[in-house]
Amino acid sequence: MLVTRLFGPLELVVDGRPLGARDLGGTKPRQLLCLLILERGHAVAKDRLADLLWGDAPPRNVAATLDTYASTLRRHLEPERTGRSRYVLGGGGGLRVPAEAVDCDLDRFDALVARAQEQARAGDADGARVAYEQALRLVRGQVLEDEPYASWALRGREQYADRARAARLAAAEHALECGDSDAAQAHAEAVLADDPATEAAHRVVMLACYRRGRQDEALRAYERCRHALADELGVDPLPETADLHAAILRHDEGVRRHGPRPAARGPVRRGPDPATELPLLGRIDELGALGEAAAHALAGAGGLVVVEGEAGIGKTRLVTELLDQLRPVRAGLGKCAEADRELPYVPLAGALRELGPTVGDAAAELPALGEILPELPPSGLPPATARLRALESVATVLGEAAPIVLALDDLQWADASTLAALGYLQRRCAGRPVLLLGTMRPEDVPHDSAVHALPATRRVVLGPLTADDLAPLGSIAARLAARSGGHPLWLTELLHSDTEDVAKPPARLAALLVARCRRAGPRAHRALAAAAVLGRPFDPELLAALVDDDPLRVAEDLEELCVRGLARP
Repeated sequence: MLVTRLFGPLELVVDGRPLGARDLGGTKPRQLLCLLILERGHAVAKDRLADLLWGDAPPRNVAATLDTYASTLRRHLEPERTGRSRYVLGGGGGLRVPAEAVDCDLDRFDALVARAQEQARAGDADGARVAYEQALRLVRGQVLEDEPYASWALRGREQYADRARAARLAAAEHALECGDSDAAQAHAEAVLADDPATEAAHRVVMLACYRRGRQDEALRAYERCRHALADELGVDPLPETADLHAAILRHDEGVRRHGPRPAARGPVRRGPDPATELPLLGRIDELGALGEAAAHALAGAGGLVVVEGEAGIGKTRLVTELLDQLRPVRAGLGKCAEADRELPYVPLAGALRELGPTVGDAAAELPALGEILPELPPSGLPPATARLRALESVATVLGEAAPIVLALDDLQWADASTLAALGYLQRRCAGRPVLLLGTMRPEDVPHDSAVHALPATRRVVLGPLTADDLAPLGSIAARLAARSGGHPLWLTELLHSDTEDVAKPPARLAALLVARCRRAGPRAHRALAAAAVLGRPFDPELLAALVDDDPLRVAEDLEELCVRGLARP
């Protein structure tokens, strides 16, 4: 077994024999091994390996050089080998390290986080906290710290930095729920040391201080939160943070025992009360197209329908309306999350659970479902066979329960296993009354994501609402349309705002928009912040001068922002 530690500096233990980063025959062989381990058992073509290892300056004979490095690795990993290597395999024009031969700390981290999430869903806060803290003990530093300049290591480093931060915040919240205010504050402070603008971590610190009888520290924590958000993002705290601050000031006993109790605001409201959903405005054509595609699929043709549009444009709402129309057809809805992108089948498992007895009754006869639903025992089959049988089992469940709908929200965050399953189920359920339904934000889909290859039978693209769509809002429709640009999320927030001034965006909306801008990366975020003061339209060359950067690099940033829907030519 090849035991690897990628958190922090590289460490290896091969069949009980420890190896360091310098024990692999040189820098390039070591980098090659790390690349293959990061691919988790997938073969990597030699052309791609050459691009990652050498960029624009590859050696003259790439294939021979890579074969030499692979041979060097085999010699150092298995000095007494007489037959075929167990750890570095070739074939098909590429190289791979078999997943079953590697015990990687990244995989152990993912498994512990998945266990913690399952226990949290089951209401076991203490069990969830323990699992999160076990996962965090594996985080010895950034992924592959001894490869600081390798571009190929950057994606994994950023992904696991985000996942570790999310796990630490979850550990803080569960520690608080379990009554351990000291541990909760320690975890939250570690999150803030990494990202001072993590508002949820500030709330944990406020609560932890107050529950230990340190009201002054809790109030200072709020001020620190307010200044951090203003400095980093230029926004005020969210309403729930302000509510917690107010509850601490008035010594609300519920805060000491259970958390913040929202303060009574008595807002002046526009339109419907937020306790009831805003009626669906417009979308007659889109809902009709979606209903037509669904009817065709459920009549026996099957199919995969994808609803596309930017964040907040109303994709999930449209799917919800469709599912309401399709009742009593059974439906399971799963949600993809960015934090779960490295965990296989999480959204698919969520959708299957919503089908209830349909899946539960089949579990005894289809043990391979345990490869997707972690609450079931694993099948014990070899990995490749287990995955195939698991997908066949899902296809069997859907076919026998048809007509049926399986819906996955936010496919841009779907893991590779879920996307592969979606494509497989579409082919396997063709000719059956099974509707596969997905929503997606094209601007957030990674360039190398398998979501681009999904062969959807129908795509419904959502844009802003028109003035005619907003006519049912009455006299304020024109002002709201002008201010919101017909964007449903902005429109809803303005309608539910506690201000009379519809021209002033609510704090929650501002925070959502800034978070979306930050997701584009620090360079793009800086460009957006500068462009915001230049007026509309703005001159890219003037923007480049303002941020003191190369105009060509700024132009590349602007192209990416246009793809994400945050700027327009």
